[in-house]
Order: sequence, then structure tokens, then C-alpha cells
Amino acid sequence: MGDFIKYLFIFSCLWSANSFAITQTQWDGNFRVEELGEELNDGSQVFLQYNLKIDSKNNRASLSMTTWHAGITCIGDYSLKIN
Repeated sequence: MGDFIKYLFIFSCLWSANSFAITQTQWDGNFRVEELGEELNDGSQVFLQYNLKIDSKNNRASLSMTTWHAGITCIGDYSLKIN
């Protein structure tokens, strides 16, 4: 009976640890989007490149951006919430 209780305790600990672990999702990784915008008065063209890194295991997302002639950016680190 004592061994049964011991194995039951170990099994329940392993089960609870695995049931709350967040695994990697299909969205994890590095992504890049490039956008060419309108032509400006000086003949140049607006260029935007977004680099998004998603790490669901640590509930983090980071957005960096390379741009020419774009005034508004969303650069920064974000917290992820998986629904």
C-alpha cells in the first residue's frame, strides 16, 4: 500500500507540472513584413519593415521596425495572453 501511495503522489506531481506547461505554438518564431508606401514629393518612397519575435513560452513578443519617412511606430515589447 505504501508503494502505491508513493507512485500516486509522483504521478500526480508530474501530471500537474505537465498540464500547466505552455508549449510552443504555431505562432512562435521570427516574422518579417515589408511594406512600400506612397511616393513622396522628393521622389523617394515610404518603406516599412516590421520584425516580430513571438515567444509564447515566456509570454513575450517584441516588435522592431526599420522605416524611412514613417512618423508613427509601434516598436516595443509586449506581454502575450493565450486565450
